Amino acid sequence: MDDNPYSALNVDNHVAPKSRQTRVVKSFNPFQLGKLLGIFYALVSLLIVPIFILISLAGNGNNGISLLVVLIVPVMYGVFGVIGVVIGGVAYNVCAKIVGGIEIEIE
Repeated sequence: MDDNPYSALNVDNHVAPKSRQTRVVKSFNPFQLGKLLGIFYALVSLLIVPIFILISLAGNGNNGISLLVVLIVPVMYGVFGVIGVVIGGVAYNVCAKIVGGIEIEIE
């Protein structure tokens, strides 16, 4: 008799390797991509604005410029981010139709 308590079980001790699959991103919805990254860019600009405020305060001490930077820069960064990403998304879709999309390997 075998001393292994699991010998009666039909268990394969060999673990199959994880299968890898390759997927291709054929296209993006440019406007959805623009909304997502526009908000992301606006949030990132909120991290950069305090640096601009410190620079403007160190330069001439004019607080009006600091307030203008705080209010306008995140909005402009977000708006131009949306425009740039929408253009980039459309360009990607055109190029992906011609040469194929980005291949992503997943497990």
